Amino acid sequence: MTNTEIIGRHQKKKVPQEVVPKKEEQKRTARQKTTRQKKRKTSPVMIAGFVFMLISLYLSFRIYTFYLLPRLWRLMLMAIVLLMGGIFLVLSLKHKKKGKALMVVEIILCILMAIASVTLPYIEKRVENLFSTRIHTDVQDFHVYTFTSDYRNRHPELGFSTEVSEDLFDYKDSIFLYPQSASEAQKQALEQLNDDLGSVTIRSRKTLWETLQAFYGGVAECILLSDMAVDMLEETSEYASITEDTIVLKTFRTEVEVEDDISSRISEKAFTVFVAGNDTRSEYLSIWGRTDVDILLTVNPETAQALIVSIPRDTYLKNPALSDGMDKLTHLGNDGILNTVKGLNGLFDLDVKYYAAVNFVTFRKIVDTLGGIDIYNPYDFQGIFSYFPAGNIHLNGEEALDYVRERHTLSSGDFDRNEHQAIVLRAILRKLTSREVLEKANDLLNNLSGSVATNIDPSSILELAGEELLNRRNWNIIYYHLGGYGTYDETVSMPGTMLYVVYPYQTQINFVREEILNVLTGEILEQKILPDADMTVWGYN
Repeated sequence: MTNTEIIGRHQKKKVPQEVVPKKEEQKRTARQKTTRQKKRKTSPVMIAGFVFMLISLYLSFRIYTFYLLPRLWRLMLMAIVLLMGGIFLVLSLKHKKKGKALMVVEIILCILMAIASVTLPYIEKRVENLFSTRIHTDVQDFHVYTFTSDYRNRHPELGFSTEVSEDLFDYKDSIFLYPQSASEAQKQALEQLNDDLGSVTIRSRKTLWETLQAFYGGVAECILLSDMAVDMLEETSEYASITEDTIVLKTFRTEVEVEDDISSRISEKAFTVFVAGNDTRSEYLSIWGRTDVDILLTVNPETAQALIVSIPRDTYLKNPALSDGMDKLTHLGNDGILNTVKGLNGLFDLDVKYYAAVNFVTFRKIVDTLGGIDIYNPYDFQGIFSYFPAGNIHLNGEEALDYVRERHTLSSGDFDRNEHQAIVLRAILRKLTSREVLEKANDLLNNLSGSVATNIDPSSILELAGEELLNRRNWNIIYYHLGGYGTYDETVSMPGTMLYVVYPYQTQINFVREEILNVLTGEILEQKILPDADMTVWGYN
């Protein structure tokens, strides 16, 4: 080894270990600087600011869709929430190092706003639940009837044993009758009957009337009828006592999915809705079945006007579901409420799109939850259960139901009942548009879930209610109850028998149509005398 190599090797050993190349030192410094910058960028104060802004955006969206508040209030609240979000975000960026107090405030506000974001849709859902969503399934009850022992004793010509069993299985060898129908509901009921008894002898007749004639003539010991069919029979003089002459052996409940009737928002500034009182005491709302209350309600929120037109349930008009054959208005509902709407559109030459239906049970609940209603009764009369003196009276739910149902003790029968229905509806509308209803908001939400079946989008109703909350106006409510000529005629839904019907007066039809159009176009109305009001002829029905 040369001297030069030995000297070079010693020199290498003498190089200090802590000496680092300049480039490595620069890299380390840059990495440390980047780490410090990241820590500054992701400070807790900044994170809280961004989260607060995101929650503010979401809460603003929830406020905008909370239609129960007036539009102006919603816009003001949105502006306040968004402004708060923006201010706190700027403060968080500005005081990202020393902003612990600010962060605490943001966290508290975030919690409160998150609670509000959850609470608003919950409240809105409860309000929407006032309106039933059970409008896409036709629920019907079918009953198997047989004659009572007493009826069999009084009619030995039937040839049936006078000893009556209440067990359906004991009639497995008997003949069962039913009226021919293309309905899916009846098909389900017949299938359930066969499932219960196995092979059973079933015979049909073309019409309901022919079926009853055969049953009372002793052709069959049992008969299968729907609630709607029995209701129609109770209107007749021949078979009004069917529920007294028979006992129910078994009830079959059917549920049929029907064509979806999509709820729609009210897009018009003014609108007309068909209000129906369904003739049922079931806890389930339905848009199928006879209607005892038939009202066209026209509303113009801009002019704060409402027009109530009460129509006799026996009005004689075309039934769209039965090839436009002439029928009673109340029977049109047996083919669905939309069939009734279509029939009324034809009668009045209108384009009504919306409906709202209640039954006896839900009507009573509505009145009771509102704390009752105050009306002016034009004359005293005896109801089904209560006596109603003339003058100003207060009605609870049961009394209000009695008030709108009674017709047999009234001098003009169903025509007077129509007047009572309009009086009660006007009282309910006045209660709903008063400040007092706000005090009962919680009771309304708790007690009236699913009380109205309607094809109106609930958000439209909430928006109208919200705007009225802001305006708080005194509404101009006009009402007319139509008359007509009461007589007896054959109907397409019950051929072969004469039923009580009312021929409407064309003068009255034309008058209320004009008044409806006036409300829709914003004209201010005043109560007038209905044409030919003194021409009404009522016959006992």
